[in-house]
Amino acid sequence: MAFVALIVLLAACTRSAPTPTPAPLPPSQGVHTPEDYREQFERWPEEYKFAIDDEVSVRFAYPSPIIDWAGFAFISHIPSASTVVLRWPYWFIDADGNVSSKPDVEDIWGEEMIILRHYESGEGQARLESVLGDETLMRRILSRSGE
Repeated sequence: MAFVALIVLLAACTRSAPTPTPAPLPPSQGVHTPEDYREQFERWPEEYKFAIDDEVSVRFAYPSPIIDWAGFAFISHIPSASTVVLRWPYWFIDADGNVSSKPDVEDIWGEEMIILRHYESGEGQARLESVLGDETLMRRILSRSGE
């Protein structure tokens, strides 16, 4: 009888616990929807953003020890979750291969400033292209590159 109890005790001890079901991964922290864009704009530091109107906003890279910014300005059409990213204008290489550390706005005007165009709709594309074509707005945006 003691032998049977010992075998039952050993059998109970050698059973492995069931494998727990893994916890689901947390949702993406990316910016994918108009609501994400609105929330991101609201959380962005005040001195590094401005709204062009109710639908288009500009966010600037801000000093951070944990972020390596791809660009310096992020122009977004919030309703369509569309964005254009402008590169840092500090390092400009002219047609002759000369490097300038502080370009004149005229030197960096145009397509060479754009490092990403992400359009989610025709409306978003039209609105962002109108910003890119507006000399006054672009001068305002580019003037913030040295901050």
